[in-house]
Parts: sequence; structure tokens; C-alpha cells
Amino acid sequence: MKIALCIGHNSIAQGAKSPFLGTTEYLFNNRVAILVQQKLEGVEIFTRKWQNSYVKEITELSNRVNQKSFDLAFELHFNSSMTGANGVEALYFHKSTKGKSLAESFCETIEMEYSSKNRGAKPLSGTNQNGFGFVQKMKAPAIILEPFFGSHKEALDYINVERYANAIVKWLQCSI
Repeated sequence: MKIALCIGHNSIAQGAKSPFLGTTEYLFNNRVAILVQQKLEGVEIFTRKWQNSYVKEITELSNRVNQKSFDLAFELHFNSSMTGANGVEALYFHKSTKGKSLAESFCETIEMEYSSKNRGAKPLSGTNQNGFGFVQKMKAPAIILEPFFGSHKEALDYINVERYANAIVKWLQCSI
């Protein structure tokens, strides 16, 4: 099994910052990615190169990933909201049945591990939706993982990064 593990955002534009974790999506997910790679054979980590344009970043990233034959590509993120929202969700390309199945199983894994609200697998079908470029441009089934809201106290459950990395490994081993 060959897996492209992509880290959301980049070293310049690091995504949301969690006041509960005291870190950004990019820094948090870098730590997660390294642990997942150490625990599971066949995982290659990819980072985005800052280009001041999501479309340019994702095009460049997908070109690098698509040069190799992967069974799955996924991108690590966490959500943020001003409304107090919480829970797990995963995003997938609307035409991908494999992506939908993987997104659903990820949500179920996190729901079980953390007793999280399961917001579900969400299809992306248009360029106006955040993340569409990632799930649409990858040759392999592609999903975006949003395990929690960094703006909600649920983020405290993820202080133990190794626990989350283990949940990802468990999900991959049971789903692929």
C-alpha cells in the first residue's frame, strides 16, 4: 500500500491556529505526519510550496504526487469556526466512491476514538469549495481529514499527537 500523506497549508501560510493547542494546522500536522510515517510502511510525506495562490500550490503538489502511483492521497488539516462548531468531518471528490468510503470510515474511527460528533463525509463538487482542488486533481482517491475544530475545547483531546497518529494508522489498516 502506497500512501501520499500531504500536510495542509505551508510554512508561510500555516492555516488556522488553535488557542487550545498553541499551534497552527501546519505545525501540528507536520508532527502527526512524521509519526504516521514511522508507524506505517509505504507512507510518503508531501508538503505544499508557498506560491501565494491555492490553485498554484495544489497544481504543483498534485503534479509531484501524481508522478508516482499511490493507492491513496490524503491531506491533514483541522477546522476552525467562530460559531463554536465541533466534531470530525472528511472531504472527498463527489464522483469518488472509494473517497466517500474512506472519508466515512475516517469519521467513524475518530468518532469512536474521541467520542466526537460525527459531522460526516462531505462531497466536494465545485471550485468554489475549500479543498476541491486537492481532491479533484489527485489520480489516487483523495480525501481531506478534518478531525476536530482547533477553535473548540475539543482540540485539547489532540494534545497527545501520538494518540491521533495511532488513530490514523488504525483507520488506514482497517480501511485499505
